[in-house]
Amino acid sequence: MESDDILFAEERKDKIKEYINNKNKATVNELSDYFKVSIATIRNDLKDLEMLGVLTRTHGGAIKKAKSSQELMLELRNDNIIAKKNIANKALNFIDDGDTLILDSGTTIHELAKLLGSKKDLTIITNDMTCATIVEPYGFNIVMLGGIVDNNFHWTIGEYTCKMLKDFSADKLFLSAGGFSVDKGISIGTLYLAHIKELMIKCSAQTILLADRSKFEKYRLIKFADFSDIDIFITDFFDQNIKNILEDNGGEVIVV
Repeated sequence: MESDDILFAEERKDKIKEYINNKNKATVNELSDYFKVSIATIRNDLKDLEMLGVLTRTHGGAIKKAKSSQELMLELRNDNIIAKKNIANKALNFIDDGDTLILDSGTTIHELAKLLGSKKDLTIITNDMTCATIVEPYGFNIVMLGGIVDNNFHWTIGEYTCKMLKDFSADKLFLSAGGFSVDKGISIGTLYLAHIKELMIKCSAQTILLADRSKFEKYRLIKFADFSDIDIFITDFFDQNIKNILEDNGGEVIVV
């Protein structure tokens, strides 16, 4: 095969990958017609692309490869990253040396955890293994809640997590959410996390919600709190109705 033919073959495979990613799926006949090559050539291309992990072959064609949980977490972490960092920086102002903190799970909470090295003598309670790993070098007292490990997101969950959490008291909880709205409150898309979050609120003297605008007017599977349960809401957008609810209950909204 000439070098130009090899180059064309690689270019075609790139185009096939792009085609399937855009359309989610394609048949062998469809690709053969579109790229003006034989069905045998397309089948070989699809076989090579599957070996590279960029698509999944099916009977008569191929489909877009599903994203792994690690890829989804990376996308989530990078989404609105500037807003999340700004929210975390503001949240740091509410932490005093010697505080006992509960750190919920979530990418904005992770950004806050990265900043805690500037504080002294903290006790950190969390069910998020990523949070525990981030703060470990700072020399704090770290309480990692036991339970069943969710291998996709590195949380501990289950009855034992809840039982252990009930025995603790914290000065401040830094809380995350999957979605929130004025009418439906604060929600999460994972049933087993909802009860853990409820207990975190009950165990804490002060609850500080960290959430960016991407969560606004989105309702997930189950509600775990009302805005009346929140003492401070740090966000990157302003909504007068939410502000009114918090202020009526002695809370505060801070927009960064």
